[in-house]
Amino acid sequence: MVLVVLVVAALVLLSALGAPRVMVACVAVMLATLAVIGPVTLVWKISFHTAVAAGSVVTVANVAATVPVLLVGAVLVGLIGWSRVSVGDHTAAQVVAGTAAGGVAAWGTLAVLL
Repeated sequence: MVLVVLVVAALVLLSALGAPRVMVACVAVMLATLAVIGPVTLVWKISFHTAVAAGSVVTVANVAATVPVLLVGAVLVGLIGWSRVSVGDHTAAQVVAGTAAGGVAAWGTLAVLL
């Protein structure tokens, strides 16, 4: 809950101070990702790491608008997911769900805001 309050505060400040639209959108992506994965993790251990990574890749790819950024990002998200399963912190399903949730939350937020 503290994270949500801090992200909302950042969003309000950025908006009030006239930050560039893309900066506001990036923080809105953070809030959307938290809104999706926060409730899920209360009942099932979804991967925050892959959700944030996937959301970041979607956001950067949207801003940079290049396929190589998306491809390199996808590899990095895959490596993060592999590491989470490898160390025993998550199952493959939790990693895949986190990746999907973060990517979809970012894509949806950016589609509305940009």
